[in-house]
Amino acid sequence: MKKSEKCENRGQGFGWQQALDLVFPLRCTLCGRVLSWFERKGDLGLCRLCRWQDYQNPQPVSEDEKGRCSLLYEDQLQQAIYHLKYNGRRTNGIYFARWMMEEGADWMRSQQFDRVTAVPLAKRKLKSRGYNQAEVIARELGRLSRLPYEELLVRTRNTTPQSGLGEEMRRQNLSGAFAAKECRLEPHHICLVDDIYTTGSTLRESMAVLQQRWPEAKIHYWTLARQISPDF
Repeated sequence: MKKSEKCENRGQGFGWQQALDLVFPLRCTLCGRVLSWFERKGDLGLCRLCRWQDYQNPQPVSEDEKGRCSLLYEDQLQQAIYHLKYNGRRTNGIYFARWMMEEGADWMRSQQFDRVTAVPLAKRKLKSRGYNQAEVIARELGRLSRLPYEELLVRTRNTTPQSGLGEEMRRQNLSGAFAAKECRLEPHHICLVDDIYTTGSTLRESMAVLQQRWPEAKIHYWTLARQISPDF
């Protein structure tokens, strides 16, 4: 190939990238600002003005040491989670998992998990969104930690939205809503992933079902963020 042809091909490729950037510009996960070429080289989806550390949970491990919540559910992070769940920004979940690993990689390694799974989504929500946001996060956590992701839980029925319900109503709402699936290899230590810790009702019910199915297994949860008000 002639030198002039190589230059022409390179120019065409760059042109296509420019066109894509104009139509679908990469934006900061937190503030929405269009990322510069230099900022895109990072793998956290953030501009130079935003830091995931600004939302870091000062006490990430729960008092009973059953799990971890990496960040605090507030401000721009709250909006970014909303976009993941309701506006189709699936890539936010991938970036969230990377922030979680930045915050809790040492804890993840120390637990010696052999399986990563996610809290399942109700069928009607899954149909509406097209994906389970907790699964998006969990799969990326598994990839980053070189652990297999496996769907160990399913929703057996649709439930009323948990928001606005008291603790007892939340528990009743979720009772019998999950079932464990069959798997080829029995798990020994499961990392159960969800996006938000509010009162812990969903996680407790999910963990109870997993524990009943595999009584010898250890189970810990890991969520992206927790709300500040509930006891943790």
